[in-house]
Amino acid sequence: MEPIESIAIDRTAQARKWLFVGILVAGLSATGVWFREEAKIQPRTQTELGKILYLFQIYREKDFKVIFNGTAYDMETAVQRARKFLFTHYRGEKAATWIQTKLYRSPDQREVIYLAFPDGSRRPLRDVFIEELEQFPVR
Repeated sequence: MEPIESIAIDRTAQARKWLFVGILVAGLSATGVWFREEAKIQPRTQTELGKILYLFQIYREKDFKVIFNGTAYDMETAVQRARKFLFTHYRGEKAATWIQTKLYRSPDQREVIYLAFPDGSRRPLRDVFIEELEQFPVR
């Protein structure tokens, strides 16, 4: 009678072998080696959440300030906080709708959120983001 350890080792080795074979078959199938149809990469579609995140990323790298409840924040800090707010308050609505409702006034003091430009001028953040969103290519 064989010891239990050797049976467990054999089963583990056999499981690894079948796992490797499965990965190999899946990989070769996806490249069209065994099946005549080649794998097709689907074009990336823009989700509404992705559009908002992309806007945040565009402005994160610019030299603007966000005026929130009377306090000016640099874009890096503002985007970090906005992303947290987005992930806790996004419920699947259209990007324009979310921006219209959530990026206009602060939720606690109801003050307008402004984007301050390097020249000192400022505009409501919502308006700037909506204009930027309208320039996105339609997919």
